Amino acid sequence: DRLPYIGEFFVRVKPEGRLRLNPPTSGPTDTVSPTLTGGFGPSLLFLRLLSAEDGPPEPDPIFNELDTITLVFTAPTNRAGYPPEGNLTKQDVDHLIVFSDEIGADYKAQWANSSALVITVLDVYAPPTLYWCEPRVACVHEKCALCEGHLSRTPCVIQLSDSTLAYQLMNEGEAGCMHCPSPGVVDTIIDQWGKSSDTYPNTTGCPDCPTPLFNYMNRGLCQWSDNGGYRPPEIGKLQATIRTEAGLREVPSVLDPTNGIDKSGALQKPYLVDGFGYSPIKITSLVAADPDSGDSVFGNGDTITVRFSEDTNRANLPETNMTKALIDSLLVFSQSLGTNYEGIWVSRSELRITVLNSKDHQQPLMQQFFVTTRKEAGLRNFPAVSVATVVSGTDAGITYLDGEFGPSAIFIRYFRASSPEARSDVYNVGAAFSIQFSETTNRGGLPQTGVTKAQLDNLLGFSSDLRGDPHPLGLDYEGTWEDDDKRLVVRVTAVDPAEPKGPPPLSGGNFRVAIKASGDLRNVPPTSARTVIDDDSRAAKGVGGAQYLGMDCDCCRTCGTGCAVCGIYACDIPFGGTEEVCSSCCAGYAGEKDTCCRILSGNYGLLIYVMKVSPERIATSGKEELTIFGHGFDGIVSYNRVFVGGVECPIFDLNIDYSTKDGVAKCRMPAGVGPDVKYVTLHVSDGFSPEPVIGFCCVQRDEFGYVPPEPNYEGASGVMFLPPSVTSLTPTALSFEKGRLLTVYGRNFGPPTLYDAKTRYVGPVGGFPREKYTPPEAVVVLPGGAHVACLKTLHVSDSQVVCVTPDIPAASARVVLRGVGQQSAADVSEAVLSVRAAPRYATLCLSKREDPPACAECCEAECEEQFG
Repeated sequence: DRLPYIGEFFVRVKPEGRLRLNPPTSGPTDTVSPTLTGGFGPSLLFLRLLSAEDGPPEPDPIFNELDTITLVFTAPTNRAGYPPEGNLTKQDVDHLIVFSDEIGADYKAQWANSSALVITVLDVYAPPTLYWCEPRVACVHEKCALCEGHLSRTPCVIQLSDSTLAYQLMNEGEAGCMHCPSPGVVDTIIDQWGKSSDTYPNTTGCPDCPTPLFNYMNRGLCQWSDNGGYRPPEIGKLQATIRTEAGLREVPSVLDPTNGIDKSGALQKPYLVDGFGYSPIKITSLVAADPDSGDSVFGNGDTITVRFSEDTNRANLPETNMTKALIDSLLVFSQSLGTNYEGIWVSRSELRITVLNSKDHQQPLMQQFFVTTRKEAGLRNFPAVSVATVVSGTDAGITYLDGEFGPSAIFIRYFRASSPEARSDVYNVGAAFSIQFSETTNRGGLPQTGVTKAQLDNLLGFSSDLRGDPHPLGLDYEGTWEDDDKRLVVRVTAVDPAEPKGPPPLSGGNFRVAIKASGDLRNVPPTSARTVIDDDSRAAKGVGGAQYLGMDCDCCRTCGTGCAVCGIYACDIPFGGTEEVCSSCCAGYAGEKDTCCRILSGNYGLLIYVMKVSPERIATSGKEELTIFGHGFDGIVSYNRVFVGGVECPIFDLNIDYSTKDGVAKCRMPAGVGPDVKYVTLHVSDGFSPEPVIGFCCVQRDEFGYVPPEPNYEGASGVMFLPPSVTSLTPTALSFEKGRLLTVYGRNFGPPTLYDAKTRYVGPVGGFPREKYTPPEAVVVLPGGAHVACLKTLHVSDSQVVCVTPDIPAASARVVLRGVGQQSAADVSEAVLSVRAAPRYATLCLSKREDPPACAECCEAECEEQFG
């Protein structure tokens, strides 16, 4: 029941069969045939796996002696007749296997079992190998004679002392050097010499062929040797073919010998897999960038560069035009970069990814975003001998994203000093320095509160024109982040009276704060570059591209319109300056309204008082100018407010002597009435404290200087309104009968807007309670001194009322305007009113026109006296 196995089956010719030579002169043949060769059909034995493995003694990442290559077949084999326990020499292996590349200068092999052959490398340095390349040298015709007699399409090979030259003569039947070979012919020549055409015509690294050569069209062939060397078999590239003449077959052996290849294509010819050692590749850096510096956030056009610790095989991906799918096959991102991106290998150790569409991205953040290589991608060292790389960083840990997606847009809106002490303006413990940033920050990774001096000094630097760099802020201080991490408040906790540079100057020294790169201050989420603002670096603002100059925070600036004080010695004060003063600070910021200022302003305590006001008596119209002479004004106009009797007097001009802190403000006096004193108060804010400090007019000094009094302070003073005056009447004469309309003109009546719909007074108040302020009333003064109020007074304006007259039993009368606590003068000619047809006796007053009669209570004698 045994089959006729190849290599085992044989035939014996028996003597009893009487097989003899012809003619039959010999004895009967008795012989045994050779064993059976050939096969009863195509081989079904194929090479299934080609696997690399690291050998002893120590793990390493390179192709080294004692590393192994294992060939695994699809079925048990006859081992090509080699014994199971014996070692195969290099010659044995070369007789059995053809590799697509060198696997070393020496090696041995042993069958691990009948279906697996293990090759152990003994010498990794490959023997010299010949290569073909195309030299760029001219032909030398006299050398044609060296190929005399070789006039066909086969190469003429000339052996010189140190090289081998190959020539192709195109003119069959004629000796000469008339033509150069075409690329197709060259490929044919290379194939004939047993070298694959993929080595042609790459001239990179091709040495100069020994001259002279005979190619008059500057084209020829050069065969050169690399002298051997370290050329390890690469994972994913090395393949093997079994020589059929070696007779490797499946067991039992009945089919043809195998070449290891499944010609049906069902099983692909394997490439070398696994690796000769661990992967040494690490991700050393992950760097974000914005090539055009267009903004400070992650978006289209931004790049992320992955730098590996050494050259890689690029995971066998293309060098350029890597699509999102190809990148995703290599890398896993901790956060999505968006819907589309592309990649390029800058070098074998550097991959740059450019974002094409950041839609739906998950915000790759600095020091949070990382990447991981996929094992299935097969990223290896170069040459590719290690196992596939799975890595997210270095031995020290994960490598997180660094760099930036554009310059920082953060700038300093103001740098201001303040103090909780309102009775002193001297620098001392408790002084606070507030740095207001333009947007929410990452705090530079600092805690919300309790920021130490060492931590602050790593973020901030201080200098001044007077004392240079550095100029200490204090002996010790601590910080707190406020306003959604937009403001850093640094409070002095210890001062050194002997500090030679003195306290930070508030004027004349341009005391500046700088933001250091070491502080790692960025936007939120942190995508921008580190914020750097110092003597050499402007606030970049993060827009406008790489050539954008940014905002100079060392001079006066409110870009677009107007000017606000920053460095008081670098710019005129607000009402004395011009737009041109600020324009150079705002280069590139047309229309920008943000103020950028890193020069110290503010105070070490707001000591506020008003020395005097002018005029002290003022018209009631609400159009008059009031001048306030005071101390402690802030350089920014909006931080100063003047109030008269509790109503704001809007400042429209301000001039300050910064050496003395005295100033003169002009404001538009609010409308009001009354002879009582309306307190004038100056309210000064430091820009961030919840309540301003208030100074009253006009008090005396104590040991601290001028002290803000309480509202009822005995020495406080202010402004009084002028009394009303009558300038004319229309008409100047009318009937004595009541109900006539009389228009009274004058000054300082007070505008009607001083009273609401319920006639409640809304203007400034002083010594009188608010309910005592009533609208103006017209009164008729009779010759005998009696005062008779108009039946009704219509308040038209500050200079006009209309009186509905009472009965006027006199030939003439005077009209006055009565207000709160004062009335107009009656003894002026402009107030005289003539009365027509006045009754002369009381009896004439008895009239049926009304009940009771107007003069019913007036006796005849009094009437005579009244009417003269």
